[in-house]
Amino acid sequence: MIECLDDNRVVDLLEARLDAAEIDQVTLHLDACADCRRLVASATRVVTGASQDGGSPGAGPVPRGTCVGRYVVLDRIGVGSMGVVYAAYDPELNRRVALKLLRTDLPSGATPAAQLRARLVREAQALAQLAHPHVIVVHDVGTHQGEVFLAMELVDGGTLARWIHEAPRTPEAVLEKLRQAGEGLQAAHAAGIVHRDFKPENVLLGVDGRVRVSDFGLARASREAAPLATATPHGAGEPLAAALTATATRTGALMGTPAYMAPEQWAGRPSDARTDVFAFCVALYEGLYGERPFEGATTALLGAAVASNQVRPAPPSSRVPGAVRRALLRGLRADPAERHPSMRALLDDLAPARRGRGWIIAGVVAAAGVAVAGLALRRPAAPVCQTAAADWGDLFGAAHEQAVHQALAQTSSPSAQGAFATVRQALEGYGSAWISMRTDACLATRVRGQQSEALLDLRMQCLDERRRAAAAFVASIETGPGEGLVERATKGAADLARVDDCADTRALAEPVPMPADRTKRARVVSLAGRAADVEGAALEAAAGLAAIEPLLAEARELAWQPLVARLEYDHAMRLSRLRRNREAEIELQEAAVAAEEAHADAILLDVWTRLLYLVGYQEYRVADGLLWGRYALAALARHGGDDRRASRLFAFTGLVLLNDESRLEEARDNVQHALDLARKVDGPASKGVADAMTELSMVLFTMGRPEQALPFERDARAIMEGLLGPESIDVALSLGNEGEELLESGRPDEALPLLQRSAALQERLGRNDSAVLGVIGRTLRRKGRFQDALDVDQRTRAQVGRNEQPDAYDLSFPNVAVALDLLALGRGKEALPFAEQGARLRQVTTSSSERGEARFVLARALWEAGDPGRARQQAADARQDYRLTAERYGGRFRKARDEIDAWLPAHGG
Repeated sequence: MIECLDDNRVVDLLEARLDAAEIDQVTLHLDACADCRRLVASATRVVTGASQDGGSPGAGPVPRGTCVGRYVVLDRIGVGSMGVVYAAYDPELNRRVALKLLRTDLPSGATPAAQLRARLVREAQALAQLAHPHVIVVHDVGTHQGEVFLAMELVDGGTLARWIHEAPRTPEAVLEKLRQAGEGLQAAHAAGIVHRDFKPENVLLGVDGRVRVSDFGLARASREAAPLATATPHGAGEPLAAALTATATRTGALMGTPAYMAPEQWAGRPSDARTDVFAFCVALYEGLYGERPFEGATTALLGAAVASNQVRPAPPSSRVPGAVRRALLRGLRADPAERHPSMRALLDDLAPARRGRGWIIAGVVAAAGVAVAGLALRRPAAPVCQTAAADWGDLFGAAHEQAVHQALAQTSSPSAQGAFATVRQALEGYGSAWISMRTDACLATRVRGQQSEALLDLRMQCLDERRRAAAAFVASIETGPGEGLVERATKGAADLARVDDCADTRALAEPVPMPADRTKRARVVSLAGRAADVEGAALEAAAGLAAIEPLLAEARELAWQPLVARLEYDHAMRLSRLRRNREAEIELQEAAVAAEEAHADAILLDVWTRLLYLVGYQEYRVADGLLWGRYALAALARHGGDDRRASRLFAFTGLVLLNDESRLEEARDNVQHALDLARKVDGPASKGVADAMTELSMVLFTMGRPEQALPFERDARAIMEGLLGPESIDVALSLGNEGEELLESGRPDEALPLLQRSAALQERLGRNDSAVLGVIGRTLRRKGRFQDALDVDQRTRAQVGRNEQPDAYDLSFPNVAVALDLLALGRGKEALPFAEQGARLRQVTTSSSERGEARFVLARALWEAGDPGRARQQAADARQDYRLTAERYGGRFRKARDEIDAWLPAHGG
């Protein structure tokens, strides 16, 4: 039995910089004592005398011992123009964190508190999109007594500005620190985020020497980086000493710190990655030369110097090589078009000087003596963990980029250029993330000593497979047009396996050990690489299935279950895309067995989640699907949690519940939770967020609330257009969804153009979606264009018939639609066989409103065909079908029931 520590000892440990033994002591203590939250609060009162809920962040300095959310405040460690930062303790995860709270002592005329809160939330959103070793980590965001707070990684080494000025630094050392910061900025740019206030004060330096970029309070998504306000300088004569250190915060003020601001910020024009390139070059210039590149006694004079490119001459004693200065001068150009197009391009421009002899020659000039010069001229050993960029290589270099562009152009699709831009952006971001992750994996073992060599091997193998998959994706596009290449290219770019999974050390270490036999182990590694090739390639569904089947057969022969489970899951996904759902279901169950045998919880979670979706949503078997969902929840718990996978699990649960109209509120709550998780792990403008928004829109629409559904669908499409371009299948489907929501909101004239755009775009992309054609038919029918509606619905029926089995549920929709068109045209006898088939196919559905719709159509057709008895019975059954949804949700359900109520008495019912 472990004896609990007394309260005073706990607080001593909380306030200390814990060493390994003390951390173990606290951990054992918290494990042994049942109520650690009570104990921590009690212990802090012993030392500080503070009440557990005392001290509001909005009421002045926060006293030590105050609980802000679950965090216990220890000491104030910094203050900026917007917020105050405190060291705090997180008792749930047993770690020290940094808490950032809004300042309450701002002078008169400063930015209103509401705007500062918005900036703090924006900082949380920006940081939530980034997982990079050179970007500060945000752990949590919350509110306490009406004020927003951020809980972030606690970095103990001070700012880069302090590091530069507290002691003489060699140019090599300065460049290395700024290079790390540049990698952090590049990661932000790859995620579509522009910092807009980069400066040495916003760069933190850990005691381990690692740099983290912070203070993203002015960050904006690059696609919406318009100025927040018109640029009105602080004042033409404002003293520079104050202006250079104050971040503009007032309405109508400049957004940024003037000394580091690019000309476009001074002019109030939109910012992009090149704005951060400019600020980075100012900071690097300052670190290398000991002075900033532009001078001016007032902000007006400084702004004029920046706009006219009046860069100071290099000091005579400077040891900065000419190549570095040339790179700086390019990055400081007034015209953004003349700067480096990206941080990656700037870092590459600086890399030769950092790696080669530039610094050495400068050192020789400054050194005395031949012996010293001879030593200086020796090329230093290659730095540890700096080979990642070379390892990535020219995977999407100029030759490959040109080949991809040419292959897409040869399709003659109007969407080809947009697809190329999407692929290029995705691969550039993917390469940057891969390089950063590979560097961090190496540093974690070889420099920081945080992980074992065995774990490094697992991470490197994971990254090798990610690179192979990306290379296979590029090669599959280069090989030539093929059917649907544009759609496959944009979808494949979005579906590349995530690089950050290679940082999930728990998942990587889950499977059973590799085979002890060296020959078998080599075969497993080879097969995993070939699997990555197929998984990454943008293949048509049938070609992908053919490619994966021999690999699966080989994996089963090797009997290494982690790989068997992975390939069975992949095989099932391809079967599902070919609508071979029953085969896919069996294969997923086989994959679950293999994953259980391998103790591969991450794969198992994916398998159960996909079974939930396939069985419960696609096959309308709600109870069976929800059972698989319970297995998925158990796997999620055993896996230790995974917010990204949990988001998909809750989203799919919501979609399954859509098929049971008695549980639509549960469906909405599940999908809303999925959206919250997606925002948490991927930020506000990710594919996961867009998917969850679309799914929430679907739920609201099904609940009869199309007006509430519309904003979510429009936001989802805006995200998709930013990520995939305007000519993508996701955008096409979203246009169709919005059109249907407008139609059911009583706005058919607005709906029809959107639906026609959706259908035309899908046709250009090689996709003929029967669903959007069905909604076009319904819209034409609402507008009284019955013959046009019939033409569309007959075409839809023929198309679905080619793709589905004769008894497929999806065939019910065009049959019911054709029957409605014929009834509207006064051709009731012709409508009867279509109505009969539609009602028969819908007998199996759990959607009472869809069953009721088909029965009422059949009732009207039977009446016209001279069978009044059956007609009245079908109408009465239809009314009963609508009873629950009409009472619970109203809207279109109540309208349909009221129509039946009016029909029955008029027809003797």
